[in-house]
Amino acid sequence: MDEVPREALAEDEDEQKQKRKQSWLTLALVLVVFIVVLLLWRYCVPSAAETDETEATVATAVVPDVVGLDEAEAIAAVDEAGLLAESNQVFDTSVDSGIVVFQSPPAGLEVLVGAIVAIDVATDFGIGGSAPGDEDGYLLVPDVVGKQEVDAIYAIESAGFVSSSRRGNKEPYQRDAVYDQTPAAGNRAPFGSQVVIYVSNGPSSPGNV
Repeated sequence: MDEVPREALAEDEDEQKQKRKQSWLTLALVLVVFIVVLLLWRYCVPSAAETDETEATVATAVVPDVVGLDEAEAIAAVDEAGLLAESNQVFDTSVDSGIVVFQSPPAGLEVLVGAIVAIDVATDFGIGGSAPGDEDGYLLVPDVVGKQEVDAIYAIESAGFVSSSRRGNKEPYQRDAVYDQTPAAGNRAPFGSQVVIYVSNGPSSPGNV
């Protein structure tokens, strides 16, 4: 008769141990979930200080309109906007010498503070401000050999000449590279005269040899 209560007591004690074990496991699981959620929140949600710092690093400025301004005024306006001005002289007799005729990026565009604004400044001399020899209307022919065709044309026209392209195969020049020019660089030629550039079609393929 005494063995039945002892067995029942043992079963009850085992049941209590199992319940306590389940409680601890549940508590540990809840604690783990809480820690995981806390870590995710910490790394996924930036603090106010981090947000302010991020916003500060992407400060922007609006590009001012400097076309039509004197070069010095244009540079001052660009600097005042928190940007950097980069001047380039181009041959242009439609406006007075020293006036900005083009800018990039265009006015009104929002860019990062410190970005470069390129401005083209008109000059009635050759490229880079080279003066005509003896004031006879002759300009210095720029050196465009080795340049890409599009860059060579820009340099020639900026210097006050008209460009004309001739194409041919020329080793070892790559496709669209200028390998010769007439007149040669350093000569002087009349304003508006033609400068012929010889542009490579690229190295000859084995099948064309």
